Amino acid sequence: MMGKPKLILIGGFLGAGKTTLLSMAAHFLQSQAKKVGLITNDQAAGLVDTQILEFSGFNVEEVSGSCFCCDFNGFHNAINNLLEDFKCDVILAEPVGSCTDLYATLIRPLQSMFSEQLDVAPLFVLVDPFKLLKTMNENGTEEGPGYIYLKQLEEADHLIINKIDLLKAKDKRKIQELLETQFSAHPVHWISAKKGAGVEKLSTETFLDSDTYRNALTKVDYNTYAIGEAQMGWYNATFMVESTENKQVDWMQFNQMFLTVFQQVFNYEKIDLNHLKIFMKNGSSHVMGNIIDAREISVRGEYFCSKSTRMVLNIRAETSHQLIYEIVRDVVEMFEDHSLKFKVVTEKHLTPGYPNPTYRFNETTT
Repeated sequence: MMGKPKLILIGGFLGAGKTTLLSMAAHFLQSQAKKVGLITNDQAAGLVDTQILEFSGFNVEEVSGSCFCCDFNGFHNAINNLLEDFKCDVILAEPVGSCTDLYATLIRPLQSMFSEQLDVAPLFVLVDPFKLLKTMNENGTEEGPGYIYLKQLEEADHLIINKIDLLKAKDKRKIQELLETQFSAHPVHWISAKKGAGVEKLSTETFLDSDTYRNALTKVDYNTYAIGEAQMGWYNATFMVESTENKQVDWMQFNQMFLTVFQQVFNYEKIDLNHLKIFMKNGSSHVMGNIIDAREISVRGEYFCSKSTRMVLNIRAETSHQLIYEIVRDVVEMFEDHSLKFKVVTEKHLTPGYPNPTYRFNETTT
C-alpha cells in the first residue's frame, strides 16, 4: 500500500443515491487494485444499505444508532476496523442523509487528530437534481428539511449531480443556471450512479487525486437544524415473510406490488417520501427495490421463488414516525389478507434527536 489510506466522505440528502454511488465507486476502485472498505451510517440498526453492500461482497462497517458526527468515536473505530482487518487503501463513508455541518464535525476533526494515519479527501456531496429544483423553486431553505439540504450544498467542497440519465435538457439548463448563480465556487461533477456514466473518472481520479478544499465553515443554526430533522420520521424493520398456504411465492413480483402499494399510499396522503428501500434474501438469492420521492419504483436482483424470505425495510419520510409505523401496519395487514404472514424480527421507528456532535472545529457555527 502506497502512502496513507484515503478516507472519502460522500454526503447528500436522503434519496440522492449515495449507496448506489458507493457500490459503483468501490467496483471501479477495486478494478484499479485498491483494497476498498465502506462505512454506512443510520439513526437505527437494520440498514438496507449495509445488507446490499455486504451481499455485493464488499468489506462494510455500519455505525448505527447515531450519526457519524454524534458518534465520532464509533466512526473512528469503524475506520480502524477496516484498516486493521482488511488493510484498506481507500475507505468510502456515507453519513446519514439528514446530517449537515460535516465540515466542522468530521472533516476538520479528522484532519486535526488523525492526519498521520489518514489522508482525508475533500467533502463530496451528492445531489438529486429533482430535489434541488423543487427545493430552490419553492424557496424552501429557510426552515425544515430544506434548511438542512441547503447547508449540505453550501459546505461541500465538490458537488456531484446524480441521475443525469433522467434529466431533460431544459432541466439540466435550469440546474446549470442555478449552480452558476448560487454555487459558483463549487467544482461540479455530473454522473449517473445507476447507469455508471461519469462514475469511473470520479472514483479513480477525482476521489483519489483532488486536493480542492473550499474549507467551507458554514454557519449553522442548530435549533433550526434540529427542527428540520424533527419533521422527518425513520422506520427500520426486519421481517420473515412466508406463505400461509405453503406455496412458492414469486418475490420479485411481490416486491413490485409491495412498493406500488406504498407509493400509492404516500401519494394519496401527500407525504414527502425521501426514500423507501427493501432488501429480500433467501440463501444466495436476493431481490431489492426502492422508491425515491414517490416518483419512481426500481426493482432489481434476480427472480426467485420460495415459501419464505427475510425482508429488511427502511422508510424515511417527512412526517411523524408513528404515522409511518401505522402505514406499514396497514400495508402488511393488506398483504396478510392474501396468504402471507409477516413475523417481526426487529422493528424501530423514531425521530432524530437534537444534533449533539462529539467535536465541532468551527468558530462560525452558532
